[in-house]
Amino acid sequence: MARRLGRQSSCRTQALLTLAVTVTWGAACTGPPRPDPAREAPGQIEATGKGSGPSSLTDLGGTLFFTARDGSHGTELWRSDGTEAGTSMVKDINPGTKSSEPNDLIVIRRTLFFSADDGANGRELWRSDGTEAGTSMVKDINPGGKDSGSYGITEVRGLLFFSADDGSHGYEIWKSDGTAGGTSMVTDIWPGPKGSGPSYWMIEAGGALLFTARGDRRQGTELWRTNGIASGTSLVKDIRPGPTSSNPDALTDVGGTTFFTPAEGGSSELWRSDGTAAGTVLLKDFTRGRYCAAEIGPSCLPEIAKAGKTLFFVAGVQTGRHTHTWELWRSDGAPSGTARVKGFPSLFGPRWLTEAGETLLFSAEDRSHGEELWRSDGTTSGTLRVADIRPGKDSSSPRLLTEAGGEVFLIADDGLNGPELWKSDGRTSATFVKDINPGPKSSKTYNAIEVGDLLFFDAKDGIHGRELWRSDGTPAGTVLVKDINPAMRPIETQE
Repeated sequence: MARRLGRQSSCRTQALLTLAVTVTWGAACTGPPRPDPAREAPGQIEATGKGSGPSSLTDLGGTLFFTARDGSHGTELWRSDGTEAGTSMVKDINPGTKSSEPNDLIVIRRTLFFSADDGANGRELWRSDGTEAGTSMVKDINPGGKDSGSYGITEVRGLLFFSADDGSHGYEIWKSDGTAGGTSMVTDIWPGPKGSGPSYWMIEAGGALLFTARGDRRQGTELWRTNGIASGTSLVKDIRPGPTSSNPDALTDVGGTTFFTPAEGGSSELWRSDGTAAGTVLLKDFTRGRYCAAEIGPSCLPEIAKAGKTLFFVAGVQTGRHTHTWELWRSDGAPSGTARVKGFPSLFGPRWLTEAGETLLFSAEDRSHGEELWRSDGTTSGTLRVADIRPGKDSSSPRLLTEAGGEVFLIADDGLNGPELWKSDGRTSATFVKDINPGPKSSKTYNAIEVGDLLFFDAKDGIHGRELWRSDGTPAGTVLVKDINPAMRPIETQE
């Protein structure tokens, strides 16, 4: 499955797949018919739904769970089997038109866990088996209607770990087995009400949880680990000794080794850790030489991603007083195995790094072409453009790369139909799937996931609002699942 495992832009992305195929530049693209510009005059009036705004798409045993609003209720938890009849709200957690806003959806042991606000207990940890009766709050961690927060939910050996505030200790690391009795604070890292403030960057590594936290005023935000008990919770390494923070960012596990970049003052170093102080070491310092000059911006390592057994990342390169380009790098966890793959002389570096088996898929531009779909096997010769969707120097700007049914789906703009759904074999070609919002306008897709062999995604077709769609990779098999929020209103389009 293609996975995006890190930051994109200020967040991150990734991907990979071993390919024994020679790809030629300007690989084939099968495009759609040219649209009729007469039906897409700017400023025309069209009827369109407000849209349910599907988000947080999550697969639980072949059933899609997501959040949406139907016009009668706020944003709540929904489920779908891909049919209109099989798409329904699971539970109105915050009754009426107010929203419970489910967040951090994660599946553990065939149960969906998430945080939500029922309007009475604040934002707390919830669980669901997909039925209304089986959807309930796990525990009111911060009693009396106040929020516990409950964010960063991560699984380690069947247990949930997350950050929460019980009203007395500030935000600390908590654990849960899915029951009220089995939900408790692991330890008070920064004693008292201040809280150690564990970040969203939590990751399972070697059977333990790695996360970032601040011990006290004498120590900055650094890398910590826990096995779920107080005595097994400790600082891994004080990378920036004293009250200064290294603020480890973009924690990414590759075969039991955790890679990260200290974000304080800009992500300019690549580190690895095995969860011990001795095994937490600097792999490469990009603040030296021609890398990471101030003109590049706050982060000169903006993308970091796993693909197979290899870490891929992007580094900024200073080329002049006010100019820079980008390079794709790889690492196997050893300094000698941390090396440049290929340079990209462009304003924007490789983006949307996405794992597809052992191959990295991403979007990038070079001197002759705009931003298009690329792949890499970790070698310079094996880093090639997959397809020139928008020929010439203009960009198709591929994004939201997602594997489903053995193909890679993406959103791209061919210059005729606007940003719409495409698919690729990840090797030599890209094929237009469907012009969901006819003409040069965008279907505005922001979320996508594989469930079974189908792609589920949100889209706007110009008649309905942003609703849930599914695709099998064919035009006929790319359809609206359900008009969840059918309220109609006339709007003037300026796209």
